[in-house]
Amino acid sequence: MASLPAPTATRVPESPGHLAQVVIGDSWTILLLYEAFRGARRFSDWRAQLPISELVLADRLKRLTALGVMAREAVPGTRTYEYRLTEMGLDLWRVLVAIWTWQETWAPRAAGAAEVLRHATCGAPVRAVLTCACCGRPVGPHDTFLASRREAPAVSTAATPRYRRSVVAGRDDDRGFSRETMDIVGNRWSNLLLGALFLGRHCFDEIESDLGLPPALLSQRLGKFVERGILRRTRHRSNARRQFYQLTEKGLALYPVVANVVDWGNVWLSSDPDAFVIVHRGCGQRFRPVLACGTCGEALSRENTTMEADR
Repeated sequence: MASLPAPTATRVPESPGHLAQVVIGDSWTILLLYEAFRGARRFSDWRAQLPISELVLADRLKRLTALGVMAREAVPGTRTYEYRLTEMGLDLWRVLVAIWTWQETWAPRAAGAAEVLRHATCGAPVRAVLTCACCGRPVGPHDTFLASRREAPAVSTAATPRYRRSVVAGRDDDRGFSRETMDIVGNRWSNLLLGALFLGRHCFDEIESDLGLPPALLSQRLGKFVERGILRRTRHRSNARRQFYQLTEKGLALYPVVANVVDWGNVWLSSDPDAFVIVHRGCGQRFRPVLACGTCGEALSRENTTMEADR
């Protein structure tokens, strides 16, 4: 995807990546989902594990329930409610594992971090490798291309307003996702920017046109990515006054996150999955991402991975 030519229609606001950000383009939501996969079900569970206010927590749970990511169920005989991940929500597991793998390599937590994600089959810590569901081969950012990109009707997300403030959440106790990681992937504009970069947009005006971001906000996000080592800024070869932004090795390593976010949005939020089709160059088939164990090669799943205390 990194070397694609610019499409005729420069802006596609309802691409799967854009749609997915309505759900997960927020650091508090990512942390809330992380705790849900660890067993959090009740309001008090999240309050006990996250430094989150009751108002923000109630808002995020309401939004996830309205979108169908979670189901709110009354506990019989009590006035308490539990929130359980639906099939739609459970499928976000792969996005969190992709983020986890990137963090372990590029934004590692302090030595002696509290938890490790382990592959139960081979016993190794999870270092997920992005592979093709069709041929099983590893896939990198230069191994795919966009075969179809057109605007299509989307599953309605109008009932869920966008987040008004960009609040970077995270943990200081090195459990789960850190503030540095959330600063990069826990923001809807950052995620959309990554998508544009992987589509081959490298100049400020190209990215601005593709995403429709206000110039000041785009400049701030680009500066943050340069500061974090996700991008390097150079002068454009044809015009010294233009800035050229290129993904670094650290930035390219985020491709599994972007690929799974886009695929998740295509599966669950797009009414026309054929409007946005990515093809694997290696086998010529439509690319569906699968995360495999970097040690033994087995496809990872919720059933064969466990979160354990790091000894």
